[in-house]
Amino acid sequence: MSEEEKKINFERLTRFKYPPERLFRVYYDIILKHLIYPKISKKFLQNLSFHDAEKLASMIWNNSTADGQTENNLHRDIINLDIHTFNTRYVLQDLFFIKLPEEFNFEKISKNPVFSKYNLQKSDFEGLFSYDKLYELIRKKNIFLFPKTDKTLYRANLLIIAEGVTEELLLSEIGKLWGIDFAEAGIQIYGAGGKNQAVKAYNENKNRLNIPILVLFDSDAEENEELIKPILRKEDKIYRIKSGEFEDLLSDSLILNTINDRYKMNITQLKLEDIKKENHRKTEVLNDIFKDNGLGDFKKSEFSKLISQHIESKEDFSDEADKIMKEIKKMFENKQL
Repeated sequence: MSEEEKKINFERLTRFKYPPERLFRVYYDIILKHLIYPKISKKFLQNLSFHDAEKLASMIWNNSTADGQTENNLHRDIINLDIHTFNTRYVLQDLFFIKLPEEFNFEKISKNPVFSKYNLQKSDFEGLFSYDKLYELIRKKNIFLFPKTDKTLYRANLLIIAEGVTEELLLSEIGKLWGIDFAEAGIQIYGAGGKNQAVKAYNENKNRLNIPILVLFDSDAEENEELIKPILRKEDKIYRIKSGEFEDLLSDSLILNTINDRYKMNITQLKLEDIKKENHRKTEVLNDIFKDNGLGDFKKSEFSKLISQHIESKEDFSDEADKIMKEIKKMFENKQL
């Protein structure tokens, strides 16, 4: 493995993502690309245990280190972040494909064929037994070693599940106006790709995570909100935007300035009345503007990036944006690493 490949894989290993999905994906990729002998097929690899996959990937990684020296301090930080963020019992269960007992029982777990490979000893535990302790111990005994780096690891105190890419691209930029540094605060944003997908994402993550979740819906997602309410954890919240879609939180002047600045060579300068149309969603207005002026298709992701470059003050957003930001701030302050 080249240093560049190691850097890329390291970045993938330190993303905010459910550990079984994150680790398996990276380990398998390393093995497929870099194991010289024996060559392993994708089908065989899919049946490889986590223990064996981690062992093979670790061997490849460590043999790629020029001076043979590796550091594990940073990986210890990753372990601590994983334990803080994710439900350890679910992580262990999904990594080792076994049904774990509800109550932690050292004798029972240590005799399991999967865990017996790690030669767990009762003396390894300090104080009360726990799944967090077991997870940390297993990762320590068969650790994936990394070179030192100054890269900031993910932090997670709050997950925001939103419907689309606009929220994913703009929420952190808007947060700065309210004094919230999303990276520093440990606020992670996941654009689900639709209201139905947002419900699915909440279902997948509510048992996996130790941190609170805010589900952000557009106004037309009333039925989706009702699907989540019966299973909502006490620390989680749902916010359904009253004014419409996330784009409806943007002020008319912000949209006007963005379009006139970006497309000043393509169209005659627009006026405020071209943007401000009663009983019309902002996305409908933007679709019409792009179509009527020959600007191609209106694409939310591209326009959101343009909007982010023109944000100046809280006045660029509606009063409802203030309510959303205050809710976000309250939630992450209640759960900090």
